[in-house]
Amino acid sequence: TIYSETAQKVLGFKQKGANEWISANTWLKIEERKELKAKLLNIKSQRLLEKTKMSYKNKDREVKRSARKDKRVFVEHLASEAEKAYNMQVKTDRLNNFARQVGLSINTSKTQVMCVNSIPTAPILVNEEPLEFVENFTYLGSLISKDSGASKDIKARLGKAQGAFSQLRSIWRSKQYSLKTKMILYNCNVKSVLLYGSESWPVIKTD
Repeated sequence: TIYSETAQKVLGFKQKGANEWISANTWLKIEERKELKAKLLNIKSQRLLEKTKMSYKNKDREVKRSARKDKRVFVEHLASEAEKAYNMQVKTDRLNNFARQVGLSINTSKTQVMCVNSIPTAPILVNEEPLEFVENFTYLGSLISKDSGASKDIKARLGKAQGAFSQLRSIWRSKQYSLKTKMILYNCNVKSVLLYGSESWPVIKTD
């Protein structure tokens, strides 16, 4: 339909075939219809033939109803995604225009797009250049992930803290410094690196 074609163009998608939007339930009905059609070729009893024909017609109606429902859901989903993608592009264009008015510009090589709890829909363009879609990025030293979790940031913090600890290995081994001095250095140079941004971590059991 014109709605699905327009939506897919907005999203930058190629036209999708039926196998990409028909549900598993509808495919099951289609297979059942095929089986009934095959039976019609081998039935000799007139009474059984009429009964099977009726079953085939009923199943055919089920398939068409189910397919229409799948198509409606698919088109509604496309329309929703197209609207979201269009709105994101409009907002990006508006930001770019405002930036130009004050002598600024968006650096496309340093600008990234991350979809939180969703998948990328359409490319976001700045001056005809598509922005890079990423699964995570670093902001103010913290790793922000598309699943809104802190697992990757925690692992990154552990790695950075381990690196900070290793850099002070000579001090840990030295006998010139007291344990108190070493603890002060540990808290300032290692623990602070480890716990940076931890106040905002949405920690779960697996973390």
